[in-house]
Order: sequence, then C-alpha cells, then structure tokens
Amino acid sequence: MKKRLIGGLLIALITIPCFLLGGIFFDVLVCAVGTLALLELVNADKDLKKIPLLIKLIACVLSLLITLSNVNESLYLGVDYNLVAATLLIMGVLAIIFHDNKFSAEQSFKLSFITIFTGLISNFYINIFSENKWFLVYLIAIAVGTDVFAYVVGKMIGKHKITKISPNKTIEGCVAGTIAGTAAGYLFFINMFTPQNGIVLLGITLLLSVIGQLGDLYFSLIKRDNNIKDFSNTIPGHGGICDRIDSLSFIVIAFVILLKFV
Repeated sequence: MKKRLIGGLLIALITIPCFLLGGIFFDVLVCAVGTLALLELVNADKDLKKIPLLIKLIACVLSLLITLSNVNESLYLGVDYNLVAATLLIMGVLAIIFHDNKFSAEQSFKLSFITIFTGLISNFYINIFSENKWFLVYLIAIAVGTDVFAYVVGKMIGKHKITKISPNKTIEGCVAGTIAGTAAGYLFFINMFTPQNGIVLLGITLLLSVIGQLGDLYFSLIKRDNNIKDFSNTIPGHGGICDRIDSLSFIVIAFVILLKFV
C-alpha cells in the first residue's frame, strides 16, 4: 500500500503540472507515455521481446509521428492516414530485410498493430486536450472512479467471478465500478459544462464506464497470454504505464467515436 501511495503521488507530481501548463509540456508527456507504453507492449510479448533494437526504435519513431500528426488543430481531423499506411509498409519491408534476424512476417503484423495503436491513442489524448482539456478530465474521472470502486468493492464483497481472464474481477465489483465511474464522470461534466440532454450524457457516461472495464480486461488478457503480472515496474506499486492507461485507452477511443454521433 505504501508503494502504491508513493506511485500515485509520483504520477500526480508529473502529470498535474504538465496538464496545467499545457502546450508542449503536455505534448511531451503524452509522447513519453506513448513511447513507454509501446515498449512495454513489445517487451511483454514473448516473440517481439527478442526482435532487434533497431526495429523497436523504428516503431517508436513511427508511433511518435502518428501521435504528432494533425495535432492541436481539430479533434475531427484525425491522424494522418499516410503515416498509418507507411507504418504497415515499413514493417513489411523490415520483415523481409530482417527475416533471418528474429523478425518474422507474423511479428511485423503484431508490431504494426502496437505501433498504430499507441500512436493513435496518444494522438487522441493530445487532440482531446486541445479541443477542451476538461473533456480529458471527464474521461479520467470515469476511468478512475470505475477502477477504484471495482477494485475496492470486489475485494470487500465480491463473490461471483465475471471471467477467467482476470480471476480477481467480480460481478459485484464491476457493477459498483460502473455506478461510481458513471456518477463521477456525470457529476464532473454537469458542473463544468451545460449539457443539452442530461439523459443522453448519462447514457454515454455509463457506456464509457463499461467500455473502460473491457479495456482493462483486454490488457489483462495480454498479460495472461504472456504469463506476466505487470507490464513493467516503472511506477512503484502500480506496475507499468499500460497497467494505468488500460481502461482509459478504450474510453478515449469510444469517446472519439461517439463524438461523431452526438
């Protein structure tokens, strides 16, 4: 618990100033988080962990280029799809060049997904912040409220397991997390903005909370498939970067998609 509190304090000391300062400070923070997340996902995979360092560095550069494409302009402009296409092409070419050096076609597909995924998520973080930084706090409130209450209630009264992917997750915890995450996000939003339709906002917030838990399960599945407990020990008491942004990543993706329809 002590390590977890220290880790939480460390996260706050780094992220809050960057959030308040905004601009290049926030962009650098997101780029750093995205790069570390990419490396964690690569090193978590039993096959990708062994690929040449040069290929990992190329993936990091491509992810950063996707992250910084069309930023601070419009959330609806999206990433540069030429960079996404270039990533797929470059990974394919690298598989041909380094085929005899532990980089197969299958590994190139995996690395392409990780590179595009981390770049895309990071791009969303920056553009949501640019659109309105309080939107991002709204999404974080949903993620944190959901995660904390799902964990606490699950530990206290959870009896019915929800999935084999993560044996510690219970139906009781998921329900409590959904209620708490929805309440946290909804109350924050209505105090910061004037929603046109409170019922629609409530429904969206509820949906985002549920999707966040699916993100948590997806990243848990990655760890389960690779027989690891945490993605790394970067954050004391919390594990790695991916252990902290798992649910938020899915929430951010869903939020950007939903904005097209509301």
